[in-house]
Order: sequence, then C-alpha cells, then structure tokens
Amino acid sequence: QAALAAPPRVAAPPPAPTVTATARGDDLHIAFDSHVANPAGLVVTIGDANQPTPPEIHRVPVDAASGTVVIPGGAADQQTVHVSMATDDGGASSATPAKPG
Repeated sequence: QAALAAPPRVAAPPPAPTVTATARGDDLHIAFDSHVANPAGLVVTIGDANQPTPPEIHRVPVDAASGTVVIPGGAADQQTVHVSMATDDGGASSATPAKPG
C-alpha cells in the first residue's frame, strides 16, 4: 500500500491592505499599507461588477510594504475601487473597497 501524503500546508492569506484613493485630474492615486513584509503587487479593480461595462483590472508591482501607486486615467469616472494585495509566496488578500475623494 502507498503511504498517504500529508496535505500541503496552506499559508493564511495576508490581511487586506489599508488604502486611500484620491482623484487627481483623471489619475487615481492609491496610498496603501500592505501589512506584510513581502508584497509583490496590488490588484486594483475599478468599476462595479453590476454595471454593463466590466470593471478594469490593473496589476501593479510593488516592492515596499507601503507607498502610493498611480493608475493613469483611473479616476475619470469616480467609480468604486477595490484593492487587494498579492505576496511573493503566492498569497492574496481580500479586497478593500475605496471611493476616490
């Protein structure tokens, strides 16, 4: 009989980032704190899944636990923004909603 392999260890997902979205002209500025030491990037979704136009998805590489990223043209419609954090070990957080101010 073959020995049963132990199930792979699943790491807990990282916490959702703290974000503040600000519109500057047509650009969207997102200040973030990832709450993790090894962030790989942000996934920024702009728009509402219930609207006829699908949300825009932006993958933004980051190499610091906190900072600000800019999505050119992302603030044009003043839509709801959802931001999640990806880590370099393959983890992903839940999304934090924000409304550009």
